[in-house]
Amino acid sequence: MTTDLSALIGELRMARRLGRMDVHAGLTTVELRRERLRSAILAADAAAQTVGRGRRARTTFAELFAQVYGELLVPMEGAR
Repeated sequence: MTTDLSALIGELRMARRLGRMDVHAGLTTVELRRERLRSAILAADAAAQTVGRGRRARTTFAELFAQVYGELLVPMEGAR
């Protein structure tokens, strides 16, 4: 899990690239924004698409999601 500020920046970055700034609409919690972003990424079939370039490499939506929330975009079957 990242710091609160870097997590918020990651959320904003994903939402902006998806054209879904509505994930921050209303009074939200981290959990609600996480599920809204997860749904938006999967609905757009964007998990493998590049969000942008980091210092060393390109970052996909799935990788950034995992960095921000500390969990996989699509949980593995049978994982606890």
